[in-house]
Amino acid sequence: MKLLVFCLLVIIPFQLMSQEAHKSFKVRPNIVIPQFHVFDQDRQGAVKIIKVDVNFRIKNNIAVTNIMIDLYNPLSRILESELLIPIPKNVVIKGFDFLGQRTKPSLKIMPSDQAKAYYKSIVATLRDPALLEFAGMNLIRSSVFPVPARGHQKIKVTYEQLLKADSNRYDYIIPRSESLTVRVPWTIKGEIINSNEIISVYSPSHKIESKKISAGHSRINLGSKTILEPGAFSLSYMLRKGDIGASLFTYPSRDSKGGYFLFLGGLPEIKPEDKKNLIKKEICLVIDRSGSMRGQKMEQAKEAALQIIGALKTGEYFNIITYNSAVEQFSNNAIKKNKKSFKKAEEYLNNINSSGGTNIFDALKMALKQSPNKGTLPIILFLTDGLPTMGETRETKIRELTSKENPFHKRVFTFGVGHDVNAPLLDKIAEVTKAVSTFVLPSENIEVKIGSVFEKLNGPLFLSPKLEVLDENGNSGNHLVSDLLPHQLSDVYNGDQILVFGRYIDDIKKLHFRLSGDLFQKKIAMKFSFNVGPLKKENAFVPRLWASRQIASMVDAIRYMGADNKSIDRNDPKFKELISEIIRLSKKFGILTEYTSFFVREGSDLNKKTEMAKELVDNLERDAIRKRSGLHSIVQSKNATVTRKQKSMNRFNGYLGKDLKEKKITKLYQCNDSTFYKKGDIWVDGKVALKENNFKNLKKIILGSNQYWEIVDELIKKKQISSLSVKGKLVLRWKNEDVLIINQ
Repeated sequence: MKLLVFCLLVIIPFQLMSQEAHKSFKVRPNIVIPQFHVFDQDRQGAVKIIKVDVNFRIKNNIAVTNIMIDLYNPLSRILESELLIPIPKNVVIKGFDFLGQRTKPSLKIMPSDQAKAYYKSIVATLRDPALLEFAGMNLIRSSVFPVPARGHQKIKVTYEQLLKADSNRYDYIIPRSESLTVRVPWTIKGEIINSNEIISVYSPSHKIESKKISAGHSRINLGSKTILEPGAFSLSYMLRKGDIGASLFTYPSRDSKGGYFLFLGGLPEIKPEDKKNLIKKEICLVIDRSGSMRGQKMEQAKEAALQIIGALKTGEYFNIITYNSAVEQFSNNAIKKNKKSFKKAEEYLNNINSSGGTNIFDALKMALKQSPNKGTLPIILFLTDGLPTMGETRETKIRELTSKENPFHKRVFTFGVGHDVNAPLLDKIAEVTKAVSTFVLPSENIEVKIGSVFEKLNGPLFLSPKLEVLDENGNSGNHLVSDLLPHQLSDVYNGDQILVFGRYIDDIKKLHFRLSGDLFQKKIAMKFSFNVGPLKKENAFVPRLWASRQIASMVDAIRYMGADNKSIDRNDPKFKELISEIIRLSKKFGILTEYTSFFVREGSDLNKKTEMAKELVDNLERDAIRKRSGLHSIVQSKNATVTRKQKSMNRFNGYLGKDLKEKKITKLYQCNDSTFYKKGDIWVDGKVALKENNFKNLKKIILGSNQYWEIVDELIKKKQISSLSVKGKLVLRWKNEDVLIINQ
């Protein structure tokens, strides 16, 4: 049975309702909200949401969304439920089907104002505020009967919407709860089809897997590890305009002038005629052959080298440098890849034996100083399984090679094999040269790891990109922004995106940019101008992602201070400033790491600044500064890389622990642009938690009271209603006063 709905059923305009009107709605015992959970009002047994499968198709900017909801009744009797599905305002319902045993559904579509009144009736009856975060949306409401005893009932909902353009960018959102207690698994997959070329697909809310089928066709899947991640699913895609496409997300600051921005850039697909203009690669493989590489590690390294040389195109170049206590090279300079040179390289690699110490300094120096062939991009793949033991062994001196003695601007991709490597050193060598570091754990295959990195080096498309901020006259606009991240852009390879976060420091109306570099070996410089828009709830991710990257940058700076076993001066003004800023940003934005997870430890007092700073410094000195090698050092590098390049939300502040298992923080709640800390049985707004306060003496506001509904309406207006989705007690600031809300 298929029910087509062509109009909205409006029973009563909300603006004409009295404060008590919401009580007139009848609330059924079992209320199913797939974006959240099931409410069992009479506690006689409730259906369960087994899973929600979403399939969407966006064709020429018209999105059709199919939602399949699988309900299960664990009881021995038939149950009836009420299904509530919050939906965006601008959608048209195209289908509503029961796929199991069914009767004709009593479907109603409630506009946002009426839906808000109904939400209030449910909240007042069930004493649960979770539904309020969907206030402002329309609502699908239907009875679901029967849900057979110990059986399933599946409901399929289809709606359609026209996506609005923001210049060349289109945003698509599937509403879901931000609550950390959501445990309903959602699978989301879909496709985007457009007559124009799609140059970028980006989700700030969740990690996605995106595959480009053709220039105007992309497929998207929600990452398998994020099916339980809360929050609305947000997806943005850009269509091609010119050689490079760009868009801007902005979010004004609530507590000061200015705000935050994300510049998102995308590149066109490589066309056959462009492939001949891709710069040729010159690969220098630098392989550690010290005694510790003996056996399987050495064999895998040799296989990786042969795999890479074999994958080079005819006419591209390669060389091999091997090192232990001494340094040797296959050729004085890189040679062209062909059948003959490949055979010689194979013979050379087969004759390598493992012995001696590890002379990283001289091996790196030799690789950097060799003159590259004209018209090539020189890339070094540098592999080591140990600490420097021969020649110059000081970390700072080895680091300086890449910044002071790299005349040909070679990219150095580092590979640390095993645990006994200097992880901060390998990170820094790669970072300075616009490359990446990779760590191969004992259980992992060297050949696979190196091969996966090399596979990505197809091109690159866009060399040495540079983003500048301009004023309205085209002059430098550096005075208009601050804290741009990353500090320097890396080369852009096939499938990469350009993401630059920053702050604008005044209430400006427009931001102007110039993006320059070498695209397909042709120098380009493109200008972009964007409006700095008003506050949009959907863009609340921008300041949080900026803060996450900023904290990672400051932790990196502290980590590098520990080179060569150098002692840290805790009274150094620069060091103290970094510590103070890490604490401030972590508290404000709710960004916690392995170094600051103690913020939510039972008994921690966020107001004791001296004690907090001391514990943070102790953690950083013990782990980030002192641990230069070993598994824990590698784990810190992995965490730092993820955070430094973070592009989607991390609501649980997940990070790898010393045991390589993911750790999650559940006593901190990120919602909209607010942060709540759990103190005992009370959730405290971060703005309040930073002040001395005795929560027991605060003014109490009870769920369902007139003052409670005043707060609800104010938070809806300020686009912060998600703050009330926490059940229990919470403290927040209202009308210049801290209040304790009894939210149950």
